[in-house]
Amino acid sequence: MTASAPVQTRSPLQNPLFRTLWIASMVSNIGTWVQNTGGSWLMTNLTTSSTLVALMQTATTLPVLFAALPAGTLADFFNKRSLLIGSVIFQIIVGIALTVLTYYNLVGPSFLLFFTFLLGLGNASFNPVWQSLTPEIVGRDALPSAVALNGALTNVSRSVGPAIGGLLVAQTGYYAVFATNALSSVYMLIVLIRWRTDATIENKQVGGNVWSALGAGIRYARYSEPLRGVLAHALLFVSFASCIWALLPLIARQQLHFQASGYGSLLGMMGAGSITGVFLLSRLRQRFNLDTLLLAGGLGFACILAVIGFLPQAYLVMPLLYVAGFCWLIVLTSLNISAQYSAPTWVKARVLAIYLLVFQGGMAIFSFLWGALNHLLPLSYTLATAGVGLVGGSLLAYRYKLHPISEINHQPALAWPDPEVIVDLQPSDGPVLVTIDYTVETRNHHDFLTAMQQIGRTRLRDGALEWDVYQDLSNPSHFIETFQVGSWAEHLQQHQHLSQHDYHILQSIKPLINGQPVVHHLLHQRAPVR
Repeated sequence: MTASAPVQTRSPLQNPLFRTLWIASMVSNIGTWVQNTGGSWLMTNLTTSSTLVALMQTATTLPVLFAALPAGTLADFFNKRSLLIGSVIFQIIVGIALTVLTYYNLVGPSFLLFFTFLLGLGNASFNPVWQSLTPEIVGRDALPSAVALNGALTNVSRSVGPAIGGLLVAQTGYYAVFATNALSSVYMLIVLIRWRTDATIENKQVGGNVWSALGAGIRYARYSEPLRGVLAHALLFVSFASCIWALLPLIARQQLHFQASGYGSLLGMMGAGSITGVFLLSRLRQRFNLDTLLLAGGLGFACILAVIGFLPQAYLVMPLLYVAGFCWLIVLTSLNISAQYSAPTWVKARVLAIYLLVFQGGMAIFSFLWGALNHLLPLSYTLATAGVGLVGGSLLAYRYKLHPISEINHQPALAWPDPEVIVDLQPSDGPVLVTIDYTVETRNHHDFLTAMQQIGRTRLRDGALEWDVYQDLSNPSHFIETFQVGSWAEHLQQHQHLSQHDYHILQSIKPLINGQPVVHHLLHQRAPVR
């Protein structure tokens, strides 16, 4: 997946809208990391259980399993700015409540996990919508640079936020970190309220309903080979790499005997390494494809996991965390770029939500498992186990090759006119059965059926509920392709969804058939059966 003529990393910041939202997101992310640092350190004071400490990472990321896909589906249907405002208001309310409870010393381990989970719900609702906006704001050519800048945003926040969080805990108290997070969300809310979307950002999804759209997003992910490769890479990486995020508070307290500010410095060191990765990424993408970068990043992170638990000196641990942050950025940005390019606009928010669901959901589940394993093994052995596992996961993931960006053209083909019908139809009428008759000579049967497998994936990606091919037993040259769509509106959307990439797949059968295919549209009728 070699990049061609990459755009300068800072070029998207020349876009005023992207720049304003990017700065607001950085402020909000700093607040999030201030809260995460203070919350995790507070848990180490409330309990000595490594499982409960690891559950803080789970509580932060588990909400993606519940909120990301619904949020992504809504983002493909409704005004994205309104959805962002709603999620930010929710986070402000939760943040204020947590601040007050902490100020009056009313927060125990269960309350802390619960409110961390609620804040995670707000983030899980925000992120798919925000990420799906990025390509609409900056355009396709600048997207890799915008993704890298978003990675820089996260990692600058990771560098600054923990340091602020550690100082606030030491100088003021835990309630101050939660108040800071709430205030950072207020700034984001002000920016969103002042922003007025234009026609190029407004959602263009028409017809259908949210439930059917949610199913369409899942089917797209299931039948999209590029996206399946991204998801496989993400799951195999995060399953083991999540160990360091789950157990880093214990590395700070038990292994290095740090206080809150020392824990913040560990997170800050990883953030600093990530920032370095942002500035080197464009050069690395010119020299190496994304498969190679993912393998190198995964193996580098694995080596650090394997040895870091055996080093009791901070001056040895710090440089390794710096390199770990660099590797983490390379892997995450490469996966995010691939996920962004793997889907067209009409389903992008749902696809990104599924990617976040796999990645963040994996973080949540495996963080809990690594915390539980640390009850059975010493901290150093738990980290080493994760490192060895990540070596195997990285090598296995390398088998799932990512598709080159240049091969995926999701621009609408506009090659299908609306069907001509003489019956009055409502958008909700359906299901609709589409049949296409082909005449195929005997010598082309094998090649035709092979090509139809690819076409079937295209139909299912673009909205079909079922798809199949039949051969006429009385006339072996006669084949019928059938696919069913939930409603008439959804079939019309199929015509709009056909991309240039999918159109070329459909054209591949032309040399294999005689004459023109004959298309029929059939509407389901509910005939009474007695």
